[in-house]
Amino acid sequence: MLFLILSCLIANTGMAVSPICQVEINPPKAVVQIGDSFSANCSTSSDQAAGMGWESSNGGTALTPGVSVLQLNIKSVTDWRLEPMCFLNLKNADQCFETLAVTVYKTPDSVFMSHPSPTGPMKEAENYSIECEVFNVAPIRNLSIQWHKGNEVFFTDTFDVRSVYPFNVTSISNLTAHRDDHGALIWCEAKMNFDAFGPNLPSIMSEPHELNVLYPPTFASPANETLEIPAGRKFTLNCSATGNPIPAYSWHFPNPIQLMKENRHPNESTLNPSYELPGTYSCTAANTQGSRTKYFTVVEPPRNYTTLAALVGGFLALGVLLAIVGVLFVTKQGVFSFNKDGHHKGRPTSSEPICVGLTSYTLLRHHRSCLLRFHKAWSSEATGDEPGVQFPAEKPSLAKLDFSLSGLNRQCSAESNMGNNFLQWIVTLCMIRSVSGEGCSLILKPSRVVVGFGESVSVSCEAVRPVRVLGWESAISATHTLQDLSVQWKVDSLIDWIEEPICYGVFFTAPRQCEEKLNLVLYKTPDSVSIRTVNHTGAMVEGKEYQLLCEVQNIAPVQYLTLRWYKGQSEVYNHSFSELTSSSPVQVSSILMVTPTKAENGVQYRCVAVLELGPEGPQPPPTVTSEPLDASVHFPPTFLTPETEVVDHVPNSEITLNCTATGNPAPVYSWQSSQPIQERMANEAVLTSSSLLPGTYTCTAANTLEKKSKQFIVKAKTTGRRELCV
Repeated sequence: MLFLILSCLIANTGMAVSPICQVEINPPKAVVQIGDSFSANCSTSSDQAAGMGWESSNGGTALTPGVSVLQLNIKSVTDWRLEPMCFLNLKNADQCFETLAVTVYKTPDSVFMSHPSPTGPMKEAENYSIECEVFNVAPIRNLSIQWHKGNEVFFTDTFDVRSVYPFNVTSISNLTAHRDDHGALIWCEAKMNFDAFGPNLPSIMSEPHELNVLYPPTFASPANETLEIPAGRKFTLNCSATGNPIPAYSWHFPNPIQLMKENRHPNESTLNPSYELPGTYSCTAANTQGSRTKYFTVVEPPRNYTTLAALVGGFLALGVLLAIVGVLFVTKQGVFSFNKDGHHKGRPTSSEPICVGLTSYTLLRHHRSCLLRFHKAWSSEATGDEPGVQFPAEKPSLAKLDFSLSGLNRQCSAESNMGNNFLQWIVTLCMIRSVSGEGCSLILKPSRVVVGFGESVSVSCEAVRPVRVLGWESAISATHTLQDLSVQWKVDSLIDWIEEPICYGVFFTAPRQCEEKLNLVLYKTPDSVSIRTVNHTGAMVEGKEYQLLCEVQNIAPVQYLTLRWYKGQSEVYNHSFSELTSSSPVQVSSILMVTPTKAENGVQYRCVAVLELGPEGPQPPPTVTSEPLDASVHFPPTFLTPETEVVDHVPNSEITLNCTATGNPAPVYSWQSSQPIQERMANEAVLTSSSLLPGTYTCTAANTLEKKSKQFIVKAKTTGRRELCV
């Protein structure tokens, strides 16, 4: 533009422009904010100067003769393309000029960053796109957007745009979620960058967002550990793990005797076993993102056999002592007497002869632990028959190990001066441990149970062969029975989310011990199901994409949940959560992408949560439906007949011009024509009048989205042919 002006000036004045100009502008460059004042000096060292001037779209200065220095003063910069030019007229009628490079800038009105994950927490290893919007900034080429995460700048965006006018700018950053990002703040900053001639402006920050990253458990110490535990010493197993959500813990033990004892506090990261038994212990840490298992191998140190040798030697010495006693005190009749020669068969020396029966051992498994009970039985006066052991009827007995001296048929007696009782010899037997194996003879009726939270439940466990002990191992209502073939587990109100009832049996024959775990499903219908749009309020616009979010609060178990999306009466999408494993109540959500059309204006979207618990569950499956979301879709006007219409004009006849259009919001109408239109009809969709004159009428239908026009041509109708005269 300046060249055109100068060219015209030169053409009109006849002055030539010198290619070499002895003009200096101070400052040589300038950076000024829109609306601010501005000044610059133009000087020349030429002795041929005839005059100087400033040409500028803001505050120019006319040609001033006889000066070598001339100042430009602009009170308020309003031109985004400000290019002030200082020109010098020489005495020989030549003219030269220099242009001052001016950058006119405007700082952003605001900076906004979208939420990294508007639908809920982020998940580790998933990618997320985040937008940073900078509003009304100029010039864009001097703008940079820095992305911050914690104390680091992880991305910087610049813009190669030459426009000098204000624009809205968007920067998009891709972030892969990592567990180390959990809890970190993320934000973006808009920074205007100028060279040494410009100001050092502060950055403008968006509101920060705190990252919430879900990730599976990770153990603080190695995944597997081996511990050597001396006999009788306590030990601690540490299963601590980090994870988001906080992991829940479950333990498995190498010995059945530990199950009931240790499972009273299952959700703990450390374990101090009550029974220090060797074997492999396992701990599982789990959350909604996955589970990890850690194994602890507990071994005993090498044994010291000195004590065992001493015990064996003691028993051998006792055996020799008993042999000597037998030689000295057993009579020919096989009677044990301290008066060997004075004993007579059938005539005991004491007033109350006593026959000794040996100890019976009862092996009783109670709550999966082994107990020994001893029963002493005494016979009355010897009859010559083989003495045995009598067991009281009211005392339970599982295994009777009877020892008697039947082969010798000896009577028990003692001298009167030794008292009426003689020491009873006791023989002990080690507890035999049975382990579970294949072919467990237990039947659960029913084998799978589905129970609502707080409801009652009852399950029967039956043994198909004779059993010593039959019982239920459970955190609630544990029970057992002796020798009965059936035992029942019953709870009046089940509210324990981690309940895992196990029926166990101890049998007379192999396999001597086995167990069956009840397939128990404790469920809860959701507290609420809601549906809403994501990052949007108000009506939707035809052709744009939107996200609908369905949120389900407090439901269990989530792996049986299916979310069904409905548009009107038609199912358009379903979302299952079978990959999740949590048994306790959780919150979940589902997203439906929609691109509405005008035909969907007023349609209702619904989200239905269905708990499909299988044939053992309630029928039909429990469902909870959200309140409907009414979709209001805005779309531009559309004429019922968009083509131009030609209407014949018959004098004194009524003419109708129909400009009706559909649209949301409802269109507003206006009419234009070279012919007069009554004011009361100018905003109507349909013009009906007998006073309309021939001509072209244009109707415009407009709403907030768009305006469209339609033409009507009203032609005069003739009744016959008329010849034109020239």
